[in-house]
Amino acid sequence: MKLFIKIIKVLIGLYHFMAGLCNFFIGFSYHRKGELDLAIKKYKIAIGKNKKILELIPNHIGFSTVHIQLGKIYIHQNKLEEAILEFKKAITIDKKDPHPHICLGLTYEKQGKLTYAIEEYKEVIKLEPEVAYIHNNLGLAYYNQGNINLAIEEYKKALSNPSYTTPEFAHNNLGLAYYHEGKYELSIEEYKKALKFAPNNSCIYYNIAEAYRAMGNTYLAIEYLRTTLIMEPDDFQAMLSLGKLYRIQKDLDTLHKEYDHIINKNPENYMLYFNIGLTYIELGEIACAIEMLEKSITCEPDFAPAHNTLSMAFAEQGDLNKALLCCEYALNLDPSMTQAYYTLGIIYEARGELEKACHFYEKFIEIEENYEEVYEKLGAIYIKLGKETQAQRAFEKADKISQETFLAYPQEVIQNCSYDNSDNLRDLDIKKCIELLENELKW
Repeated sequence: MKLFIKIIKVLIGLYHFMAGLCNFFIGFSYHRKGELDLAIKKYKIAIGKNKKILELIPNHIGFSTVHIQLGKIYIHQNKLEEAILEFKKAITIDKKDPHPHICLGLTYEKQGKLTYAIEEYKEVIKLEPEVAYIHNNLGLAYYNQGNINLAIEEYKKALSNPSYTTPEFAHNNLGLAYYHEGKYELSIEEYKKALKFAPNNSCIYYNIAEAYRAMGNTYLAIEYLRTTLIMEPDDFQAMLSLGKLYRIQKDLDTLHKEYDHIINKNPENYMLYFNIGLTYIELGEIACAIEMLEKSITCEPDFAPAHNTLSMAFAEQGDLNKALLCCEYALNLDPSMTQAYYTLGIIYEARGELEKACHFYEKFIEIEENYEEVYEKLGAIYIKLGKETQAQRAFEKADKISQETFLAYPQEVIQNCSYDNSDNLRDLDIKKCIELLENELKW
């Protein structure tokens, strides 16, 4: 009788295992297609089946991979706490698997919890010392923490491992670390090593341009920025850097020609016009910005950010009526666009309607609470309105955000092609699961 019960348990366990496996792979297919809600549904069914197996066969390794994939979806949805919970469940199921620790480290970095991220990466190295790219990711966590020397050590460890298949990441990041230290020649040397492995990576060309700019070599900086824009025509940061270099040279005519050349190759690219418009705003060329933003809207009339940015350009010109119309139109197109609340705050502040300006700034920070500049603006308005206590709180919040931002992103202006691709699917150990079930059947 005991033997019969044991056989029944194993057969039921096998059923749940196969049902869980099917749901996992269906969920993974939805995940790959970007249908995240359906993927979550299937993954949760797979997890439920796995729980049934654990009730029947306590030593079963479990579907830790399902929790990992579910956690990755939550990351895409910016549900970071839910993601962390899933990765921790995966660790509970399979303590020897380094993959959930990698995912946890990346999630903690997204949260700015660098100490926790470092602990997770160190755990991965304990579990699998030969995984070279984790030294790269650990190095980047140290770099973002401001520990440049420790970062450099980790990048070098990654590069010293002959099994490292993506050395362009560590070379690029080592270049960033040297840049941070003012060692621009060493920085360029590392970037060029990275290019040997990733010749089509536009952000490495950008980083070389930034290093040459810092050395005062404007000619080579411009050449590398041109290359960046050939590869990525709508790269806003590269456009802005190129614009600043030409402005330093007092040669905006050549800049206009550069932009026209890019546009002629991509005449229907609304994002290109949009980014050039943003660049002109940064350079103080408001009339040129308006022209580009209007072209962006012509190519894509329902692109709300272009209407909002056009509103900002009109406000900069002093045409507050047009600015208000554009901003309200942007919000009609996309009511969830929080940036428009900020723009409305600017417009009403410029019109002297301080209560309304406060209302929209406050509405903005309800959603985007870590925006230093808005708290500074609010503080200044509160003082004018005689609300000294609220002003003090706003300034204190701005100061706190400023300090946190510096700690988390000490080299924000540099483009960072930093992480290795650790988003590979960890194969379910199907053979082990089947072996376990077969062993249960041996009597």
